[in-house]
Amino acid sequence: MVSGSISIGLRKGIFARTEIAIFGNTKYGRLYVASDHPLAVKAIFADIIELSAKLTQAESVGDAVALFGTALSSFSLDYILVWRRVSGSVDLTGQILASTFPEAWLSLYSEKQYWRYDPALAGMLRTGRITRWRNRQIYNESADVKANSVLESAARFGLVDGMVVPVFGIGGYMGAVSVAGTRSIPDEPWIDIAIQSLAIPLFQRIWDLRKITPDVVYSDEMRLTRRELDCLRWVAKGKSDWEISQILEISESTVHFHIENAKRKFNSQSRIQVVVRAFLLGLIGL
Repeated sequence: MVSGSISIGLRKGIFARTEIAIFGNTKYGRLYVASDHPLAVKAIFADIIELSAKLTQAESVGDAVALFGTALSSFSLDYILVWRRVSGSVDLTGQILASTFPEAWLSLYSEKQYWRYDPALAGMLRTGRITRWRNRQIYNESADVKANSVLESAARFGLVDGMVVPVFGIGGYMGAVSVAGTRSIPDEPWIDIAIQSLAIPLFQRIWDLRKITPDVVYSDEMRLTRRELDCLRWVAKGKSDWEISQILEISESTVHFHIENAKRKFNSQSRIQVVVRAFLLGLIGL
């Protein structure tokens, strides 16, 4: 025994070969693997490689979700949501491919358009990286009322904490995998890596099983110049042609010219539409 009620012993479950673990009355209230022991981490990732291979061979969407879910339970995570982005859709959550999230929460999320204020979704889209729901670098918990209301509402459905993993392909942003649980996720960076290592093969397997064809193709005719991308990045931040001209130190008419060129290349009718398409292709952030 060490540190009072914390003890070291064998870890059972999906990571059966992990021999060193912390369990007992931890601050997380749940068994979790000791990340500070190299043998434990090494064993975990050996199991992740093995499980990733099994995910690629899953015979059905249900089998893939079940495999992934078994691994998640080791990280105090209980819910899975896999979605693809849909071209032209303003709702960036797109089309759900698989889910164990509460249906009532998903309905409320869509009805209230929470995707507009979801701090984790915004952080993922801005950085292109796995993002924790309660990452203090994304939003100010005390000041960002709308973002905080999303998380508070999720918690009422038992979704206390989670993370979202973006998936990219040849056409840019393809979709994401969200995971959530009824407890706070331990603040261990390797957990993020472990989840991402399993989420990507899960997404790819479900994509293949559902026989989805990418609906956005980036052709040579759509290739944007550096100046066109510069202008679109500022349009995405809500800047007017005049404001962009001051920032880039070019004329307002030149800014308008570049934006119109980008709209023509992407066959877009509005500034918003061309920005969304450029984002979905991974050309700009939001």
